[in-house]
Amino acid sequence: MNRRSPSTDTGGRRHQHEPVPELMAGCPIQGGRAVPAVALRHRDPALPAVFGIDDPDQINACLMERLCTACQQPLDLDPSGTYLLLVRPFDFWRGYSSQPAQHPACHDYSIRACPWLNGQMSHYRRTPRDLESLRCGDPGCGCSRWRTAAEHRPRAGDPVPPVFAATYALKDYQLDWGEKYGHADVLRGIRLDGVRRQAITPVRDGEWSLMDWMYARAASLPAPASALTQLLELLGEISSSSTCPADAVGNDAPATEEPAPQKTDPEPTQE
Repeated sequence: MNRRSPSTDTGGRRHQHEPVPELMAGCPIQGGRAVPAVALRHRDPALPAVFGIDDPDQINACLMERLCTACQQPLDLDPSGTYLLLVRPFDFWRGYSSQPAQHPACHDYSIRACPWLNGQMSHYRRTPRDLESLRCGDPGCGCSRWRTAAEHRPRAGDPVPPVFAATYALKDYQLDWGEKYGHADVLRGIRLDGVRRQAITPVRDGEWSLMDWMYARAASLPAPASALTQLLELLGEISSSSTCPADAVGNDAPATEEPAPQKTDPEPTQE
């Protein structure tokens, strides 16, 4: 059974939002949306959560204990015996997802309600939120440790990349440990490399870069026709910008190969 999340618009009229699945019935409602369990929040439930920024302690707890990132309940509560991951082409290249898994029902709600996934947001936030200014002053609240870190800036203002939903059998759930940010044997997320997926479905197109295409092709990901159009336009721009005079390069100039993409981990950022 689902419940709808009512809210009131600026004219005082009440309207309905996406129905919240039963598993997320305990999540607080903010702005007409159920707040994911891993969202950064204050100790006082009356204070608003910070959508788009995850609490690293809650992320690690979900990963280690096999909990859903939306409702924070065990993944094995779903009778299908499966879990879903929201992944980008790059995640398949590096071999893991840094985000915890979701129940199928919680996943369906997320892609309908989240503006980052349903297409309402086309770009990441242009400026990171000032987390220090959001502290509530309660010495016992975790917000006393909130800081606007430098790693929140690299993707600011960039287009949202393509996102896929990958389905896996719960019996194949594996954590991924390795080097990250200069530290060894770090919990990086849920392993993708070498784990058989049951299904893969595009969630949103986003803006396909040339690297996204390379990663997607290596992982045999489906790409929509619109993505092919973006690729052809991008190749046309590259060709135009690299045009040089005919006498600048001799006919016997050696051919060069484009270097293969490296498995670098992009810095995280806010929406």
